[in-house]
Amino acid sequence: MINSFCDITWRGLEDQIYYLKASCGMISYLCGISLFFNGTWVLLFENSTYLRALSLFVHLYFNIWNQAWKGKVFPSLNAAIC
Repeated sequence: MINSFCDITWRGLEDQIYYLKASCGMISYLCGISLFFNGTWVLLFENSTYLRALSLFVHLYFNIWNQAWKGKVFPSLNAAIC
């Protein structure tokens, strides 16, 4: 939006937006993996219940596996600009 109001175009803005979104996606993905390992530690050594194991595997499937499989960790350049 700032670029549309300026008289001078900001070269490389799309690339910077892509790198920002890719960095945020990677940080989110790494936090999801660390939460999975933390939940696994708690499940194995501290408090093992069926509900905790179920929630851990739901987190693994929806937040880690699907993001990696569908390529949401690093978005394509066209998806990052829009």
